[in-house]
Amino acid sequence: MRNCFVVGLVTLGLLFGLERAEADLYSWKDEDGRLHVTDNPSTIPQKYRRQTDGFKTFESRPAPSYPEKENDIPSASAMEIDLIPLPGGHFIATVELNRRVSAKLMLDTGASMITLSKRVADQLSLGLYSAPRISFSTAGGEVAMPLVALDRVQIGGAQAFNVEAAVNPNEMGEVDGLLGMSFLSHFKMELDQVNAKLILKPLAEKGETSYEGKPGSWWSRQFGHLAGRVQGAKARATGLRAQGGVEAANALRLEKHYQMLYQKLKERAFRVGLPERYRR
Repeated sequence: MRNCFVVGLVTLGLLFGLERAEADLYSWKDEDGRLHVTDNPSTIPQKYRRQTDGFKTFESRPAPSYPEKENDIPSASAMEIDLIPLPGGHFIATVELNRRVSAKLMLDTGASMITLSKRVADQLSLGLYSAPRISFSTAGGEVAMPLVALDRVQIGGAQAFNVEAAVNPNEMGEVDGLLGMSFLSHFKMELDQVNAKLILKPLAEKGETSYEGKPGSWWSRQFGHLAGRVQGAKARATGLRAQGGVEAANALRLEKHYQMLYQKLKERAFRVGLPERYRR
């Protein structure tokens, strides 16, 4: 059970017509009793795959995210990030947002995207007034949150660009938010609970042609995902335009949000030299 200051944000799910993606995470214990967690079962040593009590899967809900600025991550590098342990087996990561604000975010693989406190959002001057609102399903019920895009998110040597985030209007207590899958899904991930370390590796396999540490198939999926988002948001905005009102205005803002993300993905693809066959 999470500490009281994050109750209601255990799992975020988009309800505004957005599907939920699911990914399996795997855990096992080595000879020293150290717990390992990964989203890539091929990395699990063969001798641990027969475990009945230490090898398991559980659901998470990663959300796609979208690169924007130039800065490559070597395809062979693995980055270890020191975490701050909390009671109950939870961890805090120190995260740099938009090169200007340092925030303490709780690691949460069950959260579909990064969630920020209103305080941090104000420090970043994110322009929440013009941001589209989307309903999130939380343990405390539905909460309408502004949807924004962060230019850059960095933890240690790991970074991602144009990462979607939601801003929680409610008090989040001692933490600045949640570190969800809109950032973590940029990497292969392992959690060393014993030593309080998060291990992030590029998505591309060793020797595989990659662009910013990601294979061409990853880029292709992002283009397809965002094209679908733009079309869906446009159809909704068109359907609501005649009736006007707050809901119609919000639908139009959401359409513009996804159009912006798609354009930034195109710009990023050009900068990293992505072949045309992956840009569709």
